[in-house]
Amino acid sequence: MYGIPCLGSDAYTLSLSLDKMATREIALNSGIPVSPGLLINDAKEIEDFNLRFPVFLKPNYEGTAKGIGQKSVANNLTELTEIAEIIIREYKQPVLVEEFLPGAEFTCAVMEHPLRCGPVLERGICATSGIGIHALEKDGIERDYRLLNTLTPEIEEKIHIWSLKICKAMNVRHFARLDFKCDSDGNPHFLEINPLPTFAIDSTYAIMAELENQDYNKFLGGILRKIVL
Repeated sequence: MYGIPCLGSDAYTLSLSLDKMATREIALNSGIPVSPGLLINDAKEIEDFNLRFPVFLKPNYEGTAKGIGQKSVANNLTELTEIAEIIIREYKQPVLVEEFLPGAEFTCAVMEHPLRCGPVLERGICATSGIGIHALEKDGIERDYRLLNTLTPEIEEKIHIWSLKICKAMNVRHFARLDFKCDSDGNPHFLEINPLPTFAIDSTYAIMAELENQDYNKFLGGILRKIVL
């Protein structure tokens, strides 16, 4: 805002990425599949509900898996109403409800200028709920996970193309991480984007450095040099 040079996306893109319904619309307008979903502002609106169960519920304006837990999946209207009421009461915002995708979950990191995609990585999902294990760490669930090992070159290519399309549509700069999850037939769907990803030593970017057999500090330095130069 003050004209000071910075790395990463601007405030508008960062704010837009926290509106999950808005980013879903951007993906759809870019020809990228998303799971059928809707917003609920009041639990009473559920009377007009027409999605197929099970469904996944989460606050529409949060990141870092806030509002997501083992009980985020509803199998009927009673469970849906109970979960929606809790989220609306505790977070004071609409609830995004989507048909639950039970398949493998993948993440794709983009970086540099112009943006390029790193290798697509599969994320562990909870063996009992099918929810991404990274979203359940606060629940103390660390080892109850499984990998489906369904990543193919075709799926990776799709995710690369879709990730760059979404980043272009949202004016993402320099780095971001995008998440995708598959339906029961193994078809990937866009979940959400994080244009302010962590660079922690156990994060996606650190794993990429390991895959490329690079020291992590040098790997990050290389990304920054390619942005600045």
